[in-house]
Formats: sequence, C-alpha cells, structure tokens
Amino acid sequence: MKNYLKTLAVGALALTIGLGTVEAATASQKINANACETVYTNYYFFLDANTESFFNKSELSKITHDTVARYMNNSYQINDFDYYNVGYGQVQVNRTTSTSKDGITSMSLTDFYNVALKASKISGGSYSEGSKNYIVAHDWYSINADGTAKPESGILSIANLSVNQLKNATVDANSTFTRETQIHPDVLNPFVVKIERSYYGYLTGTPFRAGNHNWYVHPAVYYVQYCKTKQADEEPEKREYRINYYENGSNVTNMPRDERALEGECLYVSSREPKREGYEFLGWSESSKATRPDWYKNDRYCGTKGDLDLYAIWKKKETPVEPSIEYYNIYYKENTTDTVVGMPADSLDIPNDRDAYIAKNVPVRNGYSFVGWGLTQDATTPDYKANDLYEDRKDLTLYAIWKKNPDPVLPPVPDNPQTGIEDYILPLGGIALVSGLGLKYMRKRIYDNL
Repeated sequence: MKNYLKTLAVGALALTIGLGTVEAATASQKINANACETVYTNYYFFLDANTESFFNKSELSKITHDTVARYMNNSYQINDFDYYNVGYGQVQVNRTTSTSKDGITSMSLTDFYNVALKASKISGGSYSEGSKNYIVAHDWYSINADGTAKPESGILSIANLSVNQLKNATVDANSTFTRETQIHPDVLNPFVVKIERSYYGYLTGTPFRAGNHNWYVHPAVYYVQYCKTKQADEEPEKREYRINYYENGSNVTNMPRDERALEGECLYVSSREPKREGYEFLGWSESSKATRPDWYKNDRYCGTKGDLDLYAIWKKKETPVEPSIEYYNIYYKENTTDTVVGMPADSLDIPNDRDAYIAKNVPVRNGYSFVGWGLTQDATTPDYKANDLYEDRKDLTLYAIWKKNPDPVLPPVPDNPQTGIEDYILPLGGIALVSGLGLKYMRKRIYDNL
C-alpha cells in the first residue's frame, strides 16, 4: 500500500476463506427479522486517509483512487446463524445525514466519530452493546493474480483527536459497497465484501496532524445482520436432495462438485465453469441432448423436483479461416508494329486487397503522338491516362492510342517569268565569273607597281 494512503485498522482478522473468481452480488439485502429470535448487527467502521499533498488542492473528482478495501465478516456472537437469512448493506455517512431510527440506513458524522474514537481506545478496536457490535476496520486485504488473499494493513492513530477535528478533516466522497462471495455456513468468516471510493467536490476544511503529515479522511460504514432463528416445534426428519453435475462430453476439466441439501433448503448452481478443448461452455440443462441451457451459474434451486441432474451444454468453437490472397496484373501493349520506346513494364502480381495506379511512362513513336490507353486495339478515346487510379482489382490489358502527326509545310515558290533550273544556277555562275575577273585585275595592279 502506498505510504500516503492508510486505513484505520485495529486488530487482526484471520484469513480463513479460499477465494476463487466470483461475481459481485447485490449491494444490499434485508434480513427477515420476523423469523429471528435475535438479530445481531455488526457495524464495520473504516477511515480512508490521505495526506494533504495527495489532494494538492485539486478538484477532488479529478483524483484517481485505485484502492479497493476487502473485508471478511466475522459472525461474532453467533455461530449457528441462518445463512439463508442474512442482511447486509451500507450505512450512509456524510455531512447532511443524521442517525436513522433503524440504525442501518444512515449515521451522522458526530455519531460515527464518537464510535470510532471509543473503539480506538479499546484493545482490539471493537466493543459490543447488547446485540450490536461495533468494529473499527479490521485489517483488510487485496486479491492476488491467482485468486488468493493478500493481507494488507495501514494504521493511523486517532485516539488523541477530537470529534470536531475529525469532522473538519472530512472530505466528500461516495462509497460503493458490494458482496463478492457467497455466504458460507459453519465458518468463522462467512463472506467477503469490498468498498470502493470516489471523491467529488473540492478540498475544504482543516486537516489534522499525525506522523509528520497533514491528513484528510473519508468515513464509511457497512453492516451485516445475522439471525438467531426462533425455536420451533420438532419437525419430521427432512429428506436429502442433490444437484449432480455431468460432463456430457470427453476431456472435460474443472467440473464442479455435486452438492446436497435438506428438503426446504436451497442450493445455487455452481459458479465454477467446466473447460473442454475446442468447445465453449454455455450452461447447464436437465437433458444431455439439449443445445440450449436452462440453468446458469448461481441459479437458485430449492429441491422442488428432488435430485437435479445437470448436463454441461457445449458449443463447438469455429476455426477461423484465413482469407486467401489473390493477385491481378496490368499489361501494356504497343498497339503497332513500329518501333516504340519508353513502354512501361507490365505490373504483375498485385494483391487483390489493393488498388493500383496506371504507369507514369509516356511511350514515344516516330510520327505519332501518344494519347493514352484504351481497353481495345481500335480505341480512339483513352479509357485511362498516366497515373490514373485503377480500382477494379482484376486483370487489365491496355493498348496504346496513337494520333498521327501532320506533314510539314514547305515555303511557297516565288513568281518568275523565266522557268527552269537555269533561273537559279546562272545568276550564281555570273557571280563566280565576276569574282574571277576582279581577282585577275587585282593581280595585274600589284605587279605593275613592283
């Protein structure tokens, strides 16, 4: 337990019940007092205490409190109680309640702290007044992963405090009370309860000082009532009846034990669930051939039909089928006998749980422009273009669509009355002749001057 979290605890209580997995029962149950010669009431008091630094002036509802207190309940003054007639529940204790006439509905803060202070000054932390027992928080326990009980303890002395000091240090919280086990007869501690707390509101009041820390507390009380039955005239001997459990299959483990009771008493269908490899347990039926159960765990049976034979009902677990993965391909065709460069490679083995994209490559063909991809060889309008998303997820063959480029345009021929190739050649020859005469004249001038 964390060192800043303590429970007021006086006296030790032996852990005598083995715990398995059980479902929480109802939060309260009334005793039938008319059937009792005497009703014995046990009041269990405890203080949940936290240091001032734990709360840190925060809004209380934002603080997570993960401590769950579990208690075993001692029957104290009576051992031969009627375990079919047991009452239990939570006593409301907060700033606004007063002590109720029945003594179990509500209790004022003043009465709570008067009892707590009185018990804390008595060896053992408990005292009795008539048929009522006041017990201040026996040592509590938590549950290990394997289902066994782990003793816990945290002791905070309040013997030197006053009622007003404790009231001023009280914080607001809700306490939730539930019964976690069935009620077992003939044992010292007949059943187990747990109390959970959740804070609300804001931190107010004044803490008290103890052990070098300032403390705030939250009180809670639950009660258990045991019945000493009235003496009745001698009754005829009651016959015995049983609940018998049958595997109703092979290789079954974790079967519950058969149970027995006397006529007029009641049994509960076992909460223990049998196990069978490859099967799911559904419940119990009176027929071994049934497919649906008519009895479930914790159902009540009072022997009205004598012995009750219950057969486990099984449902075969289905083996999950792994989905098969298929593939598809995208093929690209040049759609011409001419030479084409830049053709995309075929996309092969694409898983059919994914879409694909049309290739980005743009093929090139001399004298033609690439338009796109068609689904047929004679397509003129593309069905897909580069990088289009393909979502059909099945084989696809695409044919390149080509558009012929237009022929180049030559410059126009100039108008000339003379026709023939001479019109173009003779002027050039004339230029060459004139150039030759000029060169000869230049040479003559140079020699004359020498």
